[in-house]
Amino acid sequence: MSNPADSPMGSTSTAEQVQQQVEGFAEAASEYCSDWSEQLRACTESAEQYVRKEPIKSLLIAAGVGVLIGMIVRR
Repeated sequence: MSNPADSPMGSTSTAEQVQQQVEGFAEAASEYCSDWSEQLRACTESAEQYVRKEPIKSLLIAAGVGVLIGMIVRR
């Protein structure tokens, strides 16, 4: 009796299935990266507009965050 895993057709079929799954994952990952890139760009633009509109508040917020991070790191 021959083992189906030993046949060239069986291994090719499995290899093709794996290849299709890998291609599907790669395509999905590419779409997610594209979406994340667009969201990051929108957040960056929003932050830049806020800083231009409220420079003093932005500076005080940044200083406050820096102090908090410094206190956490020091512990």
